[in-house]
Amino acid sequence: MLVAWDTETCLIRPGLTAPPLVCLSWYTGEGNPSIVGWKEAKTILQEWLEDPEVTMILANAAFDMAVVSVQFPDLMPLVFEAYADGRIRDILLRQKLIDIAMGCYRMKWDWRGREIPDGYSLAKLSIRHLGKRLDKDTWRTSYAQLREVPLEDWPPGALHYAAEDARSTFDVYKAQNEDPDYSASMTANEPFQLRAAWALHLMTAYGIRTDGPAVAELESALKLEREKTIAALKSNGLLSSNGRRNTKEAKARMIAALGERCKLNPTGVQKVEAGESRLAAIEAGNISLDREACILSDDPLLAAYNRFTELTTLIAKDVQALKKGTKTPIQSYFEIMMETGRTSSSRPNIQNPPRAPGVRECFVPRTGNVFIACDYDKAELVSLAQICVDAFGKSRLAERLNAGIDPHLDMAAQLLGIGYEEAKARQGQGDKEIKRFRQLAKAANFGFPGGLGPKKFCMYARVQYNVQISEEEAKDLRNRWFENWPEMRKYFAVIRDLCDTEDGLAWITLSRSNRRRGAVPYTAACNTFFQALTSDGAKAALWAITRDQFLNWDSPLYGTHIVNFIHDEIIIECPEPFAHEAAMALRDVMISEYNAFTPDVPVNATPVIMRRWTKGAEPVYHNGRLIPWEDRNNV
Repeated sequence: MLVAWDTETCLIRPGLTAPPLVCLSWYTGEGNPSIVGWKEAKTILQEWLEDPEVTMILANAAFDMAVVSVQFPDLMPLVFEAYADGRIRDILLRQKLIDIAMGCYRMKWDWRGREIPDGYSLAKLSIRHLGKRLDKDTWRTSYAQLREVPLEDWPPGALHYAAEDARSTFDVYKAQNEDPDYSASMTANEPFQLRAAWALHLMTAYGIRTDGPAVAELESALKLEREKTIAALKSNGLLSSNGRRNTKEAKARMIAALGERCKLNPTGVQKVEAGESRLAAIEAGNISLDREACILSDDPLLAAYNRFTELTTLIAKDVQALKKGTKTPIQSYFEIMMETGRTSSSRPNIQNPPRAPGVRECFVPRTGNVFIACDYDKAELVSLAQICVDAFGKSRLAERLNAGIDPHLDMAAQLLGIGYEEAKARQGQGDKEIKRFRQLAKAANFGFPGGLGPKKFCMYARVQYNVQISEEEAKDLRNRWFENWPEMRKYFAVIRDLCDTEDGLAWITLSRSNRRRGAVPYTAACNTFFQALTSDGAKAALWAITRDQFLNWDSPLYGTHIVNFIHDEIIIECPEPFAHEAAMALRDVMISEYNAFTPDVPVNATPVIMRRWTKGAEPVYHNGRLIPWEDRNNV
């Protein structure tokens, strides 16, 4: 039995992402939709959740399931069970999976065949599949006033709105399945992704707090830096007296610094068109002044010019978001599904916060709690090695990882022409040459698997790892990299074969998840396989941890809360007295779940306890127990 259902609620507000339920509407494809008030909803919902023959269809399932779980807490175990059994469907996530498989994520084609941006909401999918425009203005934000009003006294418009949401959800689901371009393989991964989305939503509902004094200190430091930056830019003509940017002067400096390498297009640095004068290039607006270009310029004033923009954004946007976290928890929006399978965070972005010193340190646990961060060790390299084992039967990268060898140090030793043990000994002695070559090897090990050529690798290494290298040196490094990891020549040959199509785009099916991705350019295809596998392993851990936190009384994780998910790192909040036990359990669950995806190349994970989120925190043990790293000098 298929049943599409929807909730209408009171308004969401800061700190409350699962507001009180007002009514439940549902539709089974026959007759008219049904509606009951919130007091009658529990019995109906419980019947659906308990019945293994009922598949529930929703639009933004995690939101509705959270509303139900807060309103009727004793139904939460049944919600988890329905997710585990794969009896939940979400038309928004389904459409994302379908569009990613067809190579048209976040876009559609107009009647002229042109690509235009598109989004994922019930209203947009109703227009796309049904040609029906839903009224999202009249009653959407007004249901709180009807919560204690009998349905027979509701205005007809309020009843119609709730009914149409349920009907449209069912009809969109039906239309998705009946689309001639649709195949079931496009959404085979839906239950897995929905479980991860549920875990992320519960994380967001709990939120993460910030520390007022730390935020104030950060704001003061940023404002002081901004004042000094403004003074330097004004004195050199890059800012006018009224504070406006002098983009013409900045572009002229960029041309002077980079010459013909100063022009950018969406794929990287390109030469200025033949015969195009520098002045014409400036006036045409072809010169990039973004962070990458400013770093490449080696011009301190251009770096300051870019930093001025960063500082302005940090103060006006990020600091303000951090301030709100001192009053109510920050509840960032997490997108469960990007093209590679990775997640993203926004409003604000706590997954990839600004790099400014002091930003992470603003995040603190609630009173009596600590943070436990657990990070997979070299997760993407483990995934890459597993993919090569799957494809070719063996992998030197897999062999070295399984032997407990650091692949970055291994590569550095190869570049220096010494043995691994000698390199390891010199590393232990703080050898600066070993440190420099390991950083170069790290850039190679993380940059070249994505299909970067020598030119783009130079940019990548400089911006991401502060490694400066010429194109000729990059070519030699790439050849040495292939010598160290010979399976990678075969890997790229497979990608080239996949891209050997009329338009040069690949159509990919990921073997371990059966997820599909269409119309993939070469470098994106290179990245997709190992990034997707890494994401799958981490999402599986996210779901398993969340189940323990909410349902497993015997787990040390019970009663703890995930507060951030950073691709291959999970941060939880835990009462301090039980932090060691929770940290060990967190580590074990993360390893176990990930290794189901990389059985031939087992991954490791390292937990650390912190009193505030700190990038450089390391594990600290005392009497065999993990303790907060801030206490390292007190034991």
